[in-house]
Amino acid sequence: GESIWKSNVVEDCFAEATVSGTNNVGGLIGRNGNGTSGNYIGGTVLRCSSKSTVTCGNYGGGLIGYNYSGSILQCRSDSTVSGGSIVGGLIGNSGSATIQECHSNSTVSGTQNIGGLIGISGATVSDCAALGTASSTSSNRGGLIGSCTGSVTRCFAAVDLPGNTSSRGGLIGRLTSPGTISKCFWDKSVQT
Repeated sequence: GESIWKSNVVEDCFAEATVSGTNNVGGLIGRNGNGTSGNYIGGTVLRCSSKSTVTCGNYGGGLIGYNYSGSILQCRSDSTVSGGSIVGGLIGNSGSATIQECHSNSTVSGTQNIGGLIGISGATVSDCAALGTASSTSSNRGGLIGSCTGSVTRCFAAVDLPGNTSSRGGLIGRLTSPGTISKCFWDKSVQT
């Protein structure tokens, strides 16, 4: 779908699909949020999962392509996601949002800002996990998040990160202010 807006709730949904597009492409939701620039409001996505093949230009995710500000709770992705920039196993790009108790076991590939769970995140992420593989041809690649300005708490990543690119991290590829990490860990034994 194109957009979930304001107080809408999507819950207990499952998608198994092949989806392709230019930008904002997700296995279940393309874009969560709408409104005017700087005032985007997103809905809540609860207990949803996706087992999809997603191909995109930019902003691609196994569950959601672009999450502006909605709450993503207890969701899962077991997908294959490939694209250009800003690609994640669960979500491609997330703005100021709450992402809690989510899990991804996906194969993710793109150019830059690639994450096993989220490509770029400004969200509050807690109690989440990522498994699988994340590969890129450029920079900012992480087992959990590719590039992060949000907070990450009690999360885990065991994601293979093949190849040697800049800003590559077992948990987060690039962390910039005001981003924070607390009580997280990753399994480096899976990284090649």
